[in-house]
Order: sequence, then C-alpha cells, then structure tokens
Amino acid sequence: MAQSNDPAGHHSLGMAYCELGEFAQAIDPFLRALRLGPEFAEVYHTLGLVYSELEQHDDAVRAFQNAVRLKPNNADNHCGLATSYLQLHRPAEAIQSAKEALRLKPDSADGYLQLGCALHFDPETFAEATAALSLPKSPFSLKLLHLQSRDR
Repeated sequence: MAQSNDPAGHHSLGMAYCELGEFAQAIDPFLRALRLGPEFAEVYHTLGLVYSELEQHDDAVRAFQNAVRLKPNNADNHCGLATSYLQLHRPAEAIQSAKEALRLKPDSADGYLQLGCALHFDPETFAEATAALSLPKSPFSLKLLHLQSRDR
C-alpha cells in the first residue's frame, strides 16, 4: 500500500488498478497523489485517460487542462484534451488543441486524427479533415475513431 505522504506511491497504485482494468478504483489513488503533489502533471494526464475511459468527459477535460497547464510543451496532453473536447462535441476547442499538439509534434498520428475528427464537424473544412485523416494511425487512434463514429 502507498504511504500516505508519497504521491508517487499513490500514482503507482492507481496505475496498478489501470493495468487490471479497474479504472474506477484508480481514481482515488490518483486524486490522493494530486493532493500530495499538485504539480504532478503525469497524474493529471493519466487521470484524464481514466475519466475518458469511464466516459466522464467533463472531468477528463479538467484533468487534461491541468496537465497542459503544468506541461504545455507535451503534445500528448494536448491530444488528450482534443479527444475530450470531441467527446463533448466542442470541435472548435478540439481543433485548437489538436493544432497545438501538431505544432509540438508534427508527426503525431493522434494529433492528425483528432484534428481530422474535429474538422469534419464543419462542412467548409471537409477537405482539410480528409487530409488529416489520411495519415497512418496507431491502434489506439483507430479504436478512438471507431468509438467516436459509433456515437453519431
């Protein structure tokens, strides 16, 4: 069990729950880690992923916003934020986050996927969306694309 004053220990416990697929159980250790180490950007990022998995997208946005605040040069934080904005049908914000991810990491398949998905909401940007979505994708990105298309 993680020591009560060790944010890394609580983070590790939360990660262990995630490895077991026990995402709801992972939230409390992550929140304890953040109470003890509020500048622990990786915990915010992981918590955003957990909230996304649990379809708690408002909470995911807040977690990813904190991750971005603490590590603004991390493209994965911006991709996570873009994904969460898409789940909330907030394409303008998703576009902004995806573009920032691509500025930071121009070869990010997830960045292009999120940008393409966000752009497809607007008929005037369909060509740009098609171009963004034509790049190779990671298995995680393909799963996300499937989940997003299923919700329509």
